[in-house]
Amino acid sequence: MAKTFRVVECSSNATLEIAARTPEEAAYAALGQRLVRSGHVSMLRAKVYHDGIEACSMVRLYEITPGTRKTKKPLVGTAPRQP
Repeated sequence: MAKTFRVVECSSNATLEIAARTPEEAAYAALGQRLVRSGHVSMLRAKVYHDGIEACSMVRLYEITPGTRKTKKPLVGTAPRQP
């Protein structure tokens, strides 16, 4: 089910309204970049707003840096993969 998000690009303050399932999908549709929810303030690329029933929510999305982990942290006690 698609929701309507307002994507604000931080570099130009341009605002676009996008129908998507998640804030990340809305940002990708608007900016053409894969963004993540955690990062350094210098890597902030977009703020995505969604008006809910009772309140407006906002998610900050950051550019993926080369050192950013793309998978979840392994469980404690698991053995490393063998090549």
